[in-house]
Amino acid sequence: MTELNYEAIGRCKVLAKEIESASVERNRAINELREQLRKTHGVRGEPHYDFDAAKAHASLEQIERLTQDLREKVDDFNHYAADAGERPVRFNPPRE
Repeated sequence: MTELNYEAIGRCKVLAKEIESASVERNRAINELREQLRKTHGVRGEPHYDFDAAKAHASLEQIERLTQDLREKVDDFNHYAADAGERPVRFNPPRE
């Protein structure tokens, strides 16, 4: 019988919560950027709105930081996953 690795199990439990939280935070930042971009669209007969490139760039930098944080948490989780009897978390590239 395989001996349980309680340290790995505990770390995975904590990291799973942190991954969920980091994912929600990153998704919120992505949605804010989407909303900022959506507000710049004009349609025929309606005004076109200015685009704040500096604000969009700042949003992208925030998304990059949050993505790196999420990636680090996923890597940490996957480091302990096998010893904890957990399946690794996949970090896939965006769909085309």
